[in-house]
Amino acid sequence: MIGAVALGMLGLAALAFVIRLVIGPTIPDRLLALDGLLLCVVGGLGAEVARSGDYVDIPVMVLVAVCAFVGAAMAARFIERRGV
Repeated sequence: MIGAVALGMLGLAALAFVIRLVIGPTIPDRLLALDGLLLCVVGGLGAEVARSGDYVDIPVMVLVAVCAFVGAAMAARFIERRGV
């Protein structure tokens, strides 16, 4: 029951991030929304692992989290150099 509530709340947060990604007026707004969306994916995978007890999705969680971190760092560097 609690896992379903957590997944539902993460789904609502992901929907809000998608809306921000689409209508965000600036590039930093869109990048922040994309980073938040990826965090929702990692949280959703974590909630699914906790709910089901099946640990198959943990490497996927780590891969998505590392990609989100590297992507955010690269985007921040791009924004800093470009002065957006």
